[in-house]
Amino acid sequence: EPDEIGRLFKERNAILGSIREGIVAINQDGIITMINQAAKKTLGLSSTRQFLNLHVGEVLPEQDMLGPLKSGESQLDCEHSIGGKEIIVNRIPIWDEDPATGDKWVRGVVSSFREKDEIDILAKKLSQVQEYSEMLRQQTHEYANKLYTISGLIQLEAYDTAIQLIGSESSGYQDLLQFLVSAVPDPTIAGCILGKYSRAKELNITLTVDEHSNFADVPEWINREKVVTILGNLLDNAYEAVAPLLEENRIVRLSLTDLGNDLILEVEDSGKGIPEDIAEDIYEKDFSTSEKQGKGIGLYLVKDALRSIDGQLILDESSLGGALFTIYISKRPKPHAQTTVG
Repeated sequence: EPDEIGRLFKERNAILGSIREGIVAINQDGIITMINQAAKKTLGLSSTRQFLNLHVGEVLPEQDMLGPLKSGESQLDCEHSIGGKEIIVNRIPIWDEDPATGDKWVRGVVSSFREKDEIDILAKKLSQVQEYSEMLRQQTHEYANKLYTISGLIQLEAYDTAIQLIGSESSGYQDLLQFLVSAVPDPTIAGCILGKYSRAKELNITLTVDEHSNFADVPEWINREKVVTILGNLLDNAYEAVAPLLEENRIVRLSLTDLGNDLILEVEDSGKGIPEDIAEDIYEKDFSTSEKQGKGIGLYLVKDALRSIDGQLILDESSLGGALFTIYISKRPKPHAQTTVG
């Protein structure tokens, strides 16, 4: 019925509009029959211009959609550079069949694609989760060994040594835990700090949290995951900066305050600092002074997270000799948040 056809058409447009992947479809003559807004945005096309009924070669000369149309073969997870952007493309031919003769032919092609940067960022976030999981596994193994050691000392009746070992292992962690209960009541943020504290101990790095820190007045509208992304990546960068130093010189400091109209986070380290000639480049994706694979995305993620919560980042020299990153997050939401990096 006409009303059912109309409803299905509206549902189809709503579905295509909600998909973040770009989608382009052509018929057997190479004429565009469908293109969604995500495709226009990714390919740098005008969002208001109509591209239906135009030949794909005129609109998207770099999109090789005619290949599957001729060969009938799918092209999956292909990397292409279109308009200066690296994208991952899938092209699937649409087959039709004559029920009488069984003959088949390609009557069109559907192409879906997404920027490679987005996939890389998702992969990085997944790898961070895996790193945290591995860190917890290592800590479990480490504490199991220490429990066996304590058990052995008790059996040997070396009670003083056992008590000394227990005190040395628990004092710093318990002090930080008691401090965070009152100063940082949000469990997500506090959990991040505790995890990074344990990671610092594993790397033989001294992480100190300013005893005057207070981070209780965090407005509900501020995404906690964004704060964790900012804090976690800044601490990871600080750890990497001090890693080459002698153990006694590996120092990282963290300070948090919620006084006034802004939330303020400071992360500083005793590393070599950041040279002025690359100070503007460190926020670009894939930029890194390290030769290790997978580096160069931490500060990019920090910048991206700040953009969504009206944040500002300032880089300065630390009194420890390394870099000082100061983060300002306004407690008042703005309709169009912008990130200032300088």
